[in-house]
Amino acid sequence: MLSSNQSTDLPPENRALEHLLATHAEALRRQSAVQPDDFEFLFEEYGLTEAESVEAKSLLRIAHRLNTLVPVAPSDAFVRRLKNDLTGRRESALILRWRRLPGFYRLAARIGGMTITAGLLLLAGRRLIEIFTFRQRRHNDKAADELTLNTAA
Repeated sequence: MLSSNQSTDLPPENRALEHLLATHAEALRRQSAVQPDDFEFLFEEYGLTEAESVEAKSLLRIAHRLNTLVPVAPSDAFVRRLKNDLTGRRESALILRWRRLPGFYRLAARIGGMTITAGLLLLAGRRLIEIFTFRQRRHNDKAADELTLNTAA
């Protein structure tokens, strides 16, 4: 809603509705027993058209309903559980998220995990084979050098 210092920026037809709603809001703030029908006599005073009167009545009813809502606070257990679920501080939060996934996504994640693991194993195996073949060549080269030195003597 617009503040009071901005009310002069509005066209004259909107200022009347704004003032009426501001008056109603102030009355609701002071007394919660105010009813929307208590303000119908002001519609003519503010010079509202029929369309504006209908709009004003519906806005006053909405404001009244919002004012009569009872504040509700969530239970401490719910707040703790929600915090744990959102932050993932518990191990079970991750398990719960996994279980809530559709089966197709879980299958795709398993296949992806196995693919990555197999790729890493292949890379590690290839590196090990390179290390063993390098050592074998080095050993063979040393043996060849020793063989040539012994035969020359």
